[in-house]
Formats: sequence, structure tokens, C-alpha cells
Amino acid sequence: MGSGPSRTVEWDELEKHPLLIRLLNEKVTSADPLWNQFLSFKSPQYEKPSPASDKVVRNICRNFLANSRSNGNLKSLIDQFTVRHQEILTAVEYGDNIFPWHCTNSLYVIRRLVLHLVENFDEKTFLAILNENEETTVENLLKCLVDVLCDLASLTEELFSAVYFFTEEALQLLLIFQSVTMFQSSENYQSEVSKIFDKISAENSKNLPRALIAFMEAKSEDPRTEAINSSSGFVFGILSMLGSSSPEVPNQRKHSISKLSETLLLSFTMTPLPEKYQEKNSLKQSILTSVPNGILEEDRVQLPFGKIYEAMIESISTEPGVLLLYILIHENESFKNYVLSKTDIDRLILPILKILSRPEKNSSHHLYMTLVVLLILTEDDTFCAQINEVVLKKADLDFYNEDQATANIIEIINLSSLVQLVLMRVIQFNLSRVKDQYLHTNCLAALSNVGIRLKGIHRRVSQRFLNLITIISKRLDISNDEANHVAILKTLLDIINACLSQSLEQNLELVYHLLHQRASINKLRSIPGFAELVDNIELVIGFFSGHLKLGQEETPVLNTSEIQAIISQVVRQLPRSKLKQFPPLKFHYEEDESPEKFFVPYTWSVIYRSFSQIGWDVAKVQLFEVDAFL
Repeated sequence: MGSGPSRTVEWDELEKHPLLIRLLNEKVTSADPLWNQFLSFKSPQYEKPSPASDKVVRNICRNFLANSRSNGNLKSLIDQFTVRHQEILTAVEYGDNIFPWHCTNSLYVIRRLVLHLVENFDEKTFLAILNENEETTVENLLKCLVDVLCDLASLTEELFSAVYFFTEEALQLLLIFQSVTMFQSSENYQSEVSKIFDKISAENSKNLPRALIAFMEAKSEDPRTEAINSSSGFVFGILSMLGSSSPEVPNQRKHSISKLSETLLLSFTMTPLPEKYQEKNSLKQSILTSVPNGILEEDRVQLPFGKIYEAMIESISTEPGVLLLYILIHENESFKNYVLSKTDIDRLILPILKILSRPEKNSSHHLYMTLVVLLILTEDDTFCAQINEVVLKKADLDFYNEDQATANIIEIINLSSLVQLVLMRVIQFNLSRVKDQYLHTNCLAALSNVGIRLKGIHRRVSQRFLNLITIISKRLDISNDEANHVAILKTLLDIINACLSQSLEQNLELVYHLLHQRASINKLRSIPGFAELVDNIELVIGFFSGHLKLGQEETPVLNTSEIQAIISQVVRQLPRSKLKQFPPLKFHYEEDESPEKFFVPYTWSVIYRSFSQIGWDVAKVQLFEVDAFL
């Protein structure tokens, strides 16, 4: 291999490097020692290439690919990986850092070449270029990548650090192959690459989704390349552009492997399948029909749902994370049931509420998808009952309390009441600024699903219900948005009626605030269709007003505690038979007739923005407008 002092080669000198000149102009077999020299460089792992450097690399890729038709060096390069990939695990176990390093660099070069092909040629052509000297080159490359990733997924964290960059390159290469969809104009495009993945999945006993889930758990940050720095004698410096042996890792690159794995898993769920697709073990189907470990069902893959659940808790605050969670709970009934069975569901719901409580800080699509996830969960009666029992403390509420006045800080509340508070915040935000009908409809649906099963209602929720009713009712005569305002009022009245008729003893705070806002309730009677909804509420108000002697000359002056005590004492005397029972309203999320028209472009726009360092050329993207989903 040789050794000697390293020398940093500037980008404008790169095309003149003798090793590259040989690779561009001479036939180099896969056994030629030149490859060891060529692959002894430090790839720019941390930074998106500058326009100048990217231009140089693209030009080299173009010349290399043009010349490889005559010299066959593309096949030789790929052979550098496919012939030797099985040795990586052994090298790691024996502490050999050089072999994984060279394999990492071979994947870096292959990745740049494949990216150039994907962007500049139609799929049939770029696959033909890769398969020019052997029809199964792409299939063998993808199979080798899947095999080695499945092997590496079982490594201990200590051993895995030696192949962190290799794993990252392998995942990025798979994602680039998948990204052929981005360069098509149709959201229903059925790529040949996806069919190759499905064939590998059907024939291979190793499970790529399981490996990706294992990588999603990876919490360690990118390791430093201490063993492969400029003092090691092995760096020839072809692309040594990092500038120091311990570069600062940008925040967006931390936990890169877990994010890449999650995104790759997401990309497989977005693969369009032809009607009557014959491949039973397609990656998409294996993910969306999977069952948890330990459940044996014919033709269904077992996946570690517990690990997915933990990974979702970590990533729900990101758009790829919330998209993957949506796909799983909407398409995979087994996974949804697993999530709903969790006794620590608050660990998932609190991050969701944190996103929704700051609607102005998230994109409208991120906000919308997060809300849809919550709506799907609220469709389950057991879930709605369970969150009534989850009591949160002040430490759990920092994200909600931070913009509240000191006097209004919430010390303790149940999860159900917090859901109501956050949803009402989103409703008011949407009315005043976004005015998105889909957001509005789904928000009211989730509010209703939780509200009609609400117990232990917090005083702040009661206040917000009645304050919102007062505000909205005043706007009816002056607003151009009457239909939405009426829908809000009806939802709130439905919830109040459900609380009064089904769980009055557990919602006495609501009675107290109804007494304070009885004038506002009375005004709603004049709205068409509201009279029946108001009847029950006025009956309850009248009953408790009589016991408190409200409006009478001899009414004693009572403080809040005394009023609440009287309410508690006489609540059982309320003539329940006089309360009209309304059928419980339950809302379900429904996708549009052709959901792929939105979800495929949106998902790939999220992937593009999340991994811009890959270097996709935005000018070549056809699936979506870059600014369409911001």
C-alpha cells in the first residue's frame, strides 16, 4: 500500500491527480494495487459539498462513466466492494480499521457515480450503464449492501463505531437508489430498483427492515476518525478536505445513522405497487403487514415493535419521524394495536402535544400530520379512557407553561385535559392565521373524540371551553367564516353535554364555570339547530343556581370553595332523567381517494430537505416543487 506524508489536494487540482488520470484513461482491473492507493482518502463526511467542489466531482463522475464503457473501470470499482464485503465483519472483530475504511471510500465513490446516473439518465438507461458488463451488477451490489448491513446491525456499540462511516455510506447509497422516484413526474411511478429490492427481500433470509430498526436505536454520535488521520501514514490526501483530524459535527448530522435508517424505512413504505403484485414478500408489504416479535402468522414478518416504538418517541418531533409513525399506525393494524396497548403512552403523546402547542414554529404539513396521528389514536375508546388516568406533573408541562403568565402556570393536570388545551390552541391559531380547512376539521374531530370521554376535567379546560364559546359566538355576526365558527360551537356544546350526561360527578369544575358563563350559554339558543344542545346545559345551570340561590335577593356571598362544596353535595339530586341523551359522536380519519398524490411527493420532499448533504441536484427533481411543502 505504501506510506508517506499526506498532502491535501485542492479541488481545482483534483482532476490532475495522477491516480485519477489513470482511472479515467486506463483499464484498471479489480486486483490492481492502484485501488488501494486511490481508496486511501478521507471523504468529506460532515459537509455538503460547496458549489465549486461539487462541480469538480460531477465533472469527474461524468468523465469516469463515459470512459468506463471502454475500460470497464466502473465494474472494477463495484467489484472492490462486492467481492470483499463479507470480510468487513471479520476485519472489525480483529481490530483492522484499514479494510473498513477502504470499503467506506469505495462506497463513497460509487455513491457519487450512482447519484450522477440517477439524476441525469432515465432509470432504464442508468441501470443499463451499471449492468453493462454483467446483467446482475446492480442486483449483486444491492444484495451485498443488504447482507452486510444485516450483519453489522448485530454488532456491539464498541465494535460498531469502527464501521459507523461505512454504514452511513451504505445507507446513503441505498437511499440514492430509492430516490429514482424523485426524478420522475408521476407519484405512481413503479421503479425497477424497487422490484430488485423486493426480489432480494423475497430470496434473502436476512431482513433489511429489522436491520434498519436496529440502526434506528443507535444513539451514539458520529465517532471521530482518530485512527485514520493525517499522521497515520495511510492518507494520500486525494479528498482530504476536512481541515482537521477532529472536525466539529453539525447538529443535523448527529445520530445520522438512526435518521438515515428511519428515512430509508419510510421510503420503502412509499413504493407504489402494481395491482395484483405477485411478490408476497415485498419490502413495503413486509413492513405494513408485520406483526410483533413472538407472534407467528403465516406470510407475515415479525418485527421488533418495541424498538420501533422507542425510536418513534425519539423522532416524532421530526417530519420523517411523524410521517413514518403515521404510515405505521394507519396502514399496520398490528402496530397500531401495539401502540394503543402501551401503558406509558404519555411518552409518545407529550412530544406530539409539544409540536401542536407551537403551531407557528412548525410547517403546516408537519403540524397537520402530527394532528392526524393524534386523531387516529383518539378513535380508540380505551385510549381516550386511559389518558384520563394519566396524571402529569409540572415537569411534564414545561413546553406548555413556558409562555403562560406566572399566575396561570399549571402544576398538575391529566393527559386528557392537556390534549384539550393544546387542541384549542391549535384551533384558535388556525382561525386567526392559517385558515386550513383540513387542519380545522381534524382538530375538531380529535377534540370531540377525547372530549366526550373526558373525566377529571381541569379548571383551565373548563375556562377555555366557556371563553372560546363566548369569543366565537360574538364573532358569528361579523365573521365571513360562519360555518367554521358554528362547527366549533357545536363541538364544544357536544363535549359539554357528554360531560354532563355521562360523567357529571367527575367534571364538577365544568359546572362551576357554566354557572359563571350562563348568560353566554343562553345566547346560543338563537342559533339554528342549537336549542336542543343548550337545553341540557340550561337545565343543569338552573338546578345548581337554585341550590346556590343565584339571582335571589337573599343570596349569600360565597367564595369559590363554598360554591364548589355545595355543587359536590347536591350533584346526586340532579334529575338525570330529564337530561336528553345524545348519541356519542365519534370521528374517524379518512384519507383522500388517491392519497399517493399528496403523500409520495410530500414524503420525498421531506427526505430531500432532511438529507440535503447527499447533494441531490434540485434542478433535476421532477416529483415536487422544492418550495411546495415548506
